[in-house]
Amino acid sequence: DHRDLHSFPTRRSSDLLRDAVFRALAGLGSMDGWGAIASAKGFGEAWLAPADALKARQKEARERNREFLDAAGLKAADTRDKRAVTAATAAGFSRITALVRSWLADVLSAREGMPERIANRDAAESILRASALVREDGIRQAVQACERAERHIAYNVSPQNALDALMLELRAALYGR
Repeated sequence: DHRDLHSFPTRRSSDLLRDAVFRALAGLGSMDGWGAIASAKGFGEAWLAPADALKARQKEARERNREFLDAAGLKAADTRDKRAVTAATAAGFSRITALVRSWLADVLSAREGMPERIANRDAAESILRASALVREDGIRQAVQACERAERHIAYNVSPQNALDALMLELRAALYGR
């Protein structure tokens, strides 16, 4: 269905997600575990919005077409719709881990004495601050946490649980807490 293209984030929603993720990462060093989870809920809603909108459009289409489909057709449509929502959810989660990796690359650049290589210039202040605080081996461990989180999503772990676990793992990897 061509309307599924609307499940991709708009520039504005993508910027909002980016800002929320970077804000959470910047504050992670001063958060306790509950704070890390709360920050994940804040941007978790932003990345799930396209999947939720897709579900609503699918439900509307299903209601419109219900009288034209038999039981097998309805089941096939439900299966197709679930796959589309799963794909939208996975794409959104990949966007979050890509943002985290980008932030981590900038922290590493700053840590290695190359602040001019920071790609996310608008977040440079928090990146420089984090580079002075993160543990030496923490950046590598944080990247591995992103990889684990992506595997969790691929294995159908609840998106919010995977995001909560990611934020807790990032906090532990980067700040040893």
